Amino acid sequence: METKIIKTILVILLGIPTTNYSQIETTKMETITPTNTETIKQMFIAMGNKDLETWLSYWSEDGIQLIPFAPDGFPKSVEGKDALREAYTGLLNDYGELKFTHIEINPLEDKDQIMVKWGVDIELKGSDKNYQNELIGTFEFKDGKVVRLTEYFNPENFIEVVGHKNIQHIQAFLQSLRDKDMSQMASFFTEDAVYSNPFASDFFKVKVHEGRQTIVDLFSVMPNLMETVRIFNLRTYPSGSNFVITEFDIKFTFKNGYVYTNDNIISVFEFENGLLKKWTEYLEPTNQEAAFNQDFEND
Repeated sequence: METKIIKTILVILLGIPTTNYSQIETTKMETITPTNTETIKQMFIAMGNKDLETWLSYWSEDGIQLIPFAPDGFPKSVEGKDALREAYTGLLNDYGELKFTHIEINPLEDKDQIMVKWGVDIELKGSDKNYQNELIGTFEFKDGKVVRLTEYFNPENFIEVVGHKNIQHIQAFLQSLRDKDMSQMASFFTEDAVYSNPFASDFFKVKVHEGRQTIVDLFSVMPNLMETVRIFNLRTYPSGSNFVITEFDIKFTFKNGYVYTNDNIISVFEFENGLLKKWTEYLEPTNQEAAFNQDFEND
C-alpha cells in the first residue's frame, strides 16, 4: 500500500480524460508526422478508457516522464516502461468522473515533438473537492514511440487538493483509533513509519517507536483496556503537500471506570506517498502515568 499515493499523484498530474474527444484540437503543420499526432490522440483515449497496456504500448521501453513542478515529496521523474506500469497500475479505480475541459494538440517544428495543452476536472473518491488545473506537456518521439513526456502544471492547485486529501486521511486515521480498530489503523502507516512522543511520562520507557508493527503493538492495548475512546475538538492545519498539524482533545474511559483526559494534544503528521511516515505527538504528561498505572493494577 506504500506506493499507493505516488501512483495517485502521477495519475492526477497526468490528467485523465473522459472518452469525449470532440474537443481535441490539432494545429496542422506540414512538417509533422501524422503518426505521432494520431499516437497522442490514442494515448489519451486509452488512458480515458483505463486501458493501461494500450497506453504503455505507445512508449519506448526506456521512456521517461518528467514532472518539473511536482511539489516536494513527490517524484519529479518516472523512468522506464516498467516504472510507468507500476506507477499507474490500479490507480484508475481511485477516481470518480474524469473530465478534460479542453485538449489542444500543437505540433512543433521538430516532427518528433508535440506540445499538448489540456485542462482537467477530476473527481476524487472520498473527497468533496475536485482537482482542477491547466497542464502543458511536451511529447518527444523516436521511431514512433514516446521517449519523453515533460509535463508542467500549477503546483498550488495540486497542493491544495493533496492537503485536503491528507486531512481526510487524518480524520479516517483518528476514527480508527476511536473504533479501536488496529488493523485499520495499521493501513495508514508506511512500513518504516515512526511514532514519537517527546513529552511522554517516564512510565513509558520508550519515546520513539519505529516500524508499522511496533506502533500497532503499542496501541493494541486499547481494545483490552478501554471501553470508549473519544477524540474531539479536532483542528487541522495542512502545511504544504506533506504535513498536517492537528490539535485535539481526548477522553479515554477504561473498562474499570477510570477516565483519562488530556486537552490540546498537538500532533505533527508527515506523509509519504499518501501514507503516514512520521507521527510526532506532544501532550501534557502529568496524569498519563496515573491513568495507565491505575488500570494495570486493576486489570
